[in-house]
Amino acid sequence: MDKKYNFLKPIKNQNLVRLGRKADGGYIVDKNIVERTGGLISFGMGSDWSFELDYIKINKNVKIFMYDCYVSRIPYLKEIFKYLKRFLTFRCRFGDLQKRITSYQNFLNFFK
Repeated sequence: MDKKYNFLKPIKNQNLVRLGRKADGGYIVDKNIVERTGGLISFGMGSDWSFELDYIKINKNVKIFMYDCYVSRIPYLKEIFKYLKRFLTFRCRFGDLQKRITSYQNFLNFFK
């Protein structure tokens, strides 16, 4: 490869950690930078805040500013009512409904 593209080569870094889920929503970052950061701005999180949750586990003092015009309680509540109806008509287990309720509780706790 031409040397002018050397800037594209990965830099070896022993401090890399994965934050967030193993799919979309997770990222590999330098742990030292996470520990020293005073603020994090997050855009477009949707219903997955696993990256930010893992970030807080490493740096409890960070202030996180999250922006997503589509995040609200409504999708969680719709999901709960959908599974409540399924549960009452014997089309799902109680654990399925409980999983949706727990997800909604986690949403409320995270955005206090």
